[in-house]
Parts: sequence; C-alpha cells; structure tokens
Amino acid sequence: MKLTPLDILQRQFPIRLRGFDKNEVTAFLQEVAGELAELIKEMSQKEERLSRIEEELAIHQERERELQNTLVTAQRLTEELKENAKRQAELLIKEAEVKAERLLAEAQARRARVEEEIIELKRQKGLFKAQIRAAIKVHEQLLGQEGGSEENAGPQARR
Repeated sequence: MKLTPLDILQRQFPIRLRGFDKNEVTAFLQEVAGELAELIKEMSQKEERLSRIEEELAIHQERERELQNTLVTAQRLTEELKENAKRQAELLIKEAEVKAERLLAEAQARRARVEEEIIELKRQKGLFKAQIRAAIKVHEQLLGQEGGSEENAGPQARR
C-alpha cells in the first residue's frame, strides 16, 4: 500500500487513557506529511528529468546508429570506389598494352615492308647496273666496229 501525505493527515488514532498528546501527534503527522509531500515532489521532478534524459539518450542512440550506418555506408562506398578505380586502372593498362602491341606489330610490319623494298631496290640496282654495263659493252662494241671500219676506209671515208 502506498502512503500519501493525505493518508497521514487523515489518520485517526483511538484515544486511550494516558495516551499521547493529541496536539504533538497532529503536529508530528503534519511535519511527516509535509516532508513526504516534498519527497514526492522531488521524486516527481527527478522522474521527469530522468524521462527527459532517457528521451535525449534515445535520440543520441538513434543518432549514433545513424552515424554508424553512415560510416559503414561510407566505408563500403570507399571500398567500391577503390575497386572501381582499380578495375578502371587495370582496364586502361590492358588497353594501353593492346595498343602498344598493335603499334609494335604495325611497326614490325612496316619494317618488314621497308626491308623488302630495300631488297627490291638493291635487286633493281643490280639489274640496272647490269643493263648499263651491257649497254656500255654494246656501245663499246659498236664504237669498236665503227672505229675499225673508219681505219679501213682511209682518209676519204672519214670525211
């Protein structure tokens, strides 16, 4: 049973012979009731304060959960960004390697064509030299034949 200040003030005691002084008992009960009322008031204030603190705590706990969730999300996003950046870097490297290989293959093919052209030009040079030598021989022979016929013809044929 909960005791209230009103219960204390309304409490009646039977009167007996040689009992307590009624005024002192009443004064004491009023004093106890006043103190109890003050304690109840303090307790009510403290309960209100505790209730506010618990509400604030709940708010702070919710904020903490939100911050933790945000932090976890940020960490996950950071990891995803790192992975994406890594994949993009690897892709760029592979593309660069493919391009470098293609350029190298093109350069080697061009080198091979240039070497073939050089070989062809050397062959043509050799043919051209041979043709010039043959032409020179033919002209020498023609000149040699002409020179022999002029010597045989004498002074009249030279005119």
